[in-house]
Amino acid sequence: MSDLDVLGPVLVEHHAEDGRHVLLGDAEGEQQYWRLGPNAGRRLAALVPLDGDLSLRLESVRRLYRRLQGKPAGPPPRR
Repeated sequence: MSDLDVLGPVLVEHHAEDGRHVLLGDAEGEQQYWRLGPNAGRRLAALVPLDGDLSLRLESVRRLYRRLQGKPAGPPPRR
């Protein structure tokens, strides 16, 4: 089982030099995530820019965390 198995339906997945880019499907709103480099067996970490969109970014991290816990992600944050 991969980490994606608990996240829900994968709409788009792309492996690139800078990591893995994924678009996850969700009834309440799609979610993107980018996983840097080869990370098999490593713990996930979130890198969040401290900018004017910080609260939106943190809510997006919370949505991903809820997915990893096997819970509904909830609605995407609004601007």
